[in-house]
Amino acid sequence: MPRHPAHSQDQLRLAASRYATICERRRLQERAPEEWAQAVAQLPADQRAETAAVIWWDFFSQRTSGAAWPHLDRYLADRGHNLNQEQITTALMRCGYSRAQAARRLHRFFHRPPAHHYYDRSYPSTRLHAHATRNR
Repeated sequence: MPRHPAHSQDQLRLAASRYATICERRRLQERAPEEWAQAVAQLPADQRAETAAVIWWDFFSQRTSGAAWPHLDRYLADRGHNLNQEQITTALMRCGYSRAQAARRLHRFFHRPPAHHYYDRSYPSTRLHAHATRNR
């Protein structure tokens, strides 16, 4: 007996979406480091460092030090422009990412949970102790 048609259509759409994502990712992986450097150089100066950091992490970070590609290194030291998610998404799209790839790539970075109080040195230890004893 055939499955419910809507269920099958949903599965087909999901499979097509996954395949498109894989093809887009492969297309970006095949770009030469010079192409990435040229795309980043065409961005506004305040967007280059943050965008280069994302691109470096996605496509350059797995390389060993002996096979490193230093094409984006000059941008990485100039970070700290405090761009928001939409600005970096737009910059990534100008470098070749699709909107979905850029949004998916940045979602985890901008929506990660805050660090635990134990790791935050600015959090007063007395408040942490009071909170811990109150919830016993």
